[in-house]
Amino acid sequence: MILLNIQPGDIFAVRTDALFGKLIRLRDRLRSTDGEAEYNHCGIIINSDGTTFESRRRIGRYNLFEMYAGQRVIIARPLAQDFSKKAAVKRLVNKYNGRAYPWYRIFLHAITPTLARYLHHSGVPVCSELAGEYLYLIGVRHSNFWGTTPDMLSDEWRHWREYEIIYDGILPPVSRAKDGNDGSRC
Repeated sequence: MILLNIQPGDIFAVRTDALFGKLIRLRDRLRSTDGEAEYNHCGIIINSDGTTFESRRRIGRYNLFEMYAGQRVIIARPLAQDFSKKAAVKRLVNKYNGRAYPWYRIFLHAITPTLARYLHHSGVPVCSELAGEYLYLIGVRHSNFWGTTPDMLSDEWRHWREYEIIYDGILPPVSRAKDGNDGSRC
């Protein structure tokens, strides 16, 4: 039995099988240094019950288990002080909560990450840029988070020593997550 022990300040990436997710992974795979891209969306876990803060149609709070149960998920824990994680989440919620998703920026990402990196006049991040800004605020990532992709982040989580992988597998429904009977590796 494996207990899914998520904490506020953890971050996640998910692989969804919708057409848009497949296109994001294809784009990332074509530009990736390792030729792979497993994930197409990411966000920040802000509560141990699975509440997340992520950039979807609107930037706001969602629930990891309600949104992604049955999907492939990686959850990482940045090795930073809890008070800095809490302060960073508060800052991002105050800055972005309720803002509309910047759909036009997805097309810039599709053309070239360089365009996405430098053309962000609205100041509203896509999902991976929101997670990248969070990681910058807590001190485990560089400041250039504009143009960041889910693939870049998941590769960093696996290879940089500033992170601990908490979970890597198919996300169980909330009831199975609590009792830990999911059979995945951690």
